[in-house]
Amino acid sequence: MNISEIVRLYEVELLSLKAIWKLFWTDNHRIKRILLKEWVQLNHNNRKKYIMTNEHKRKIWEKSKWRQTTLWIKQSEQTRWKNMIWHLKRGLTLKDIAKYDDIEKLIFLNNVIWRHRKHFMEDKKYIAYLDKFFFNNLFNTLYKQWIDSWKCKWIIPSLEHILPISRWWTFDLDNLTFTTWFENRAKAEMTLEEWNNFKKETWTQSDLFYL
Repeated sequence: MNISEIVRLYEVELLSLKAIWKLFWTDNHRIKRILLKEWVQLNHNNRKKYIMTNEHKRKIWEKSKWRQTTLWIKQSEQTRWKNMIWHLKRGLTLKDIAKYDDIEKLIFLNNVIWRHRKHFMEDKKYIAYLDKFFFNNLFNTLYKQWIDSWKCKWIIPSLEHILPISRWWTFDLDNLTFTTWFENRAKAEMTLEEWNNFKKETWTQSDLFYL
């Protein structure tokens, strides 16, 4: 076994231990012992898994030079709607969601309930949820405020229970509303009425609150 070649591959070519022991048909422990015996300082950062020869580079270039990228090709609006239907995994059609003319807002509302999707399994309840909030003035104000703030994480619209689930475990639409993420966390386990009274009594205010 050529010890000087092992040292060269590790220090000059920056090959990893695994790449070297594969070349010499041995194991990484033996390669490691050899390097330590030669007083080589082991460093596992930025190591190559193999030597890329000029021939290998040429083959990669030959295969990729005519390859067209789709990175900057914008999908058509119709394609995005079809993808939305597919991702919903529901028995809905384009006709069912045609009235929701802002696909970004529709995607946002869908993502909000993703963690709680078991409560919205019925298509009828899911559509009712969209009908309630897609055209809701409070939600649209919060959503626009969040978009205008370059999507500040503190004021992202957050689904809120009027009566907290710790007291009344339900995802009925009458028990749901929206507020900012920051205010939802500050409200904690209070009801919406208790939280509003608390803010008045303690003069609790913040630019991150909805009102």
